[in-house]
Amino acid sequence: MAIAEFNALRTEIAGRSSAQHGLLNLSLVATAAIGTIAFSDPARRPVLLVLAVLSCIFSLLYFDHHAAIATIGKYIKNELAPDLRECTAWRRALWREEFVRVEASARTGLAKGMIRFDLPIILAFLVVPVLSTVYLASLASGFWFWAAWSVGVLAEALTVVVGVSATRGWRSEIDEQVRSADV
Repeated sequence: MAIAEFNALRTEIAGRSSAQHGLLNLSLVATAAIGTIAFSDPARRPVLLVLAVLSCIFSLLYFDHHAAIATIGKYIKNELAPDLRECTAWRRALWREEFVRVEASARTGLAKGMIRFDLPIILAFLVVPVLSTVYLASLASGFWFWAAWSVGVLAEALTVVVGVSATRGWRSEIDEQVRSADV
């Protein structure tokens, strides 16, 4: 029973990870398409305002999958792993999961934490929308334009807050594991 549950959870992790890649790809393709439309005619430049909102939506969905994968991993480690080791009587049951956890905790410097893993994902959802929002500020005119521009800025801020808080939780768990392993 525990082995079937483990296999189902690993399948869910794989599906969510695949969905994350799909969201990242969709975000990049949407950015390119909107950029092409906006820069094909100067009158279409305000279309760039859509980038911040779309990017925010894609990033929120991405980090939702991130949180679900982390929760599943925590469940496997804390609840399922002891049962699996007991019912299989195999000393190396879930060895790969433990290996990945140890490898992550052993990283130092740039390889540990935000620079190597988190920052590229956050930037993928933010660089072009932020640059387009900054660029559009120079073209701004009228109440509705500024209202839309403000929504874009808020969406970008939300992307940063959610991205940093989602990845901070993952990094703090790894640091906690290192401290408990040292004791």
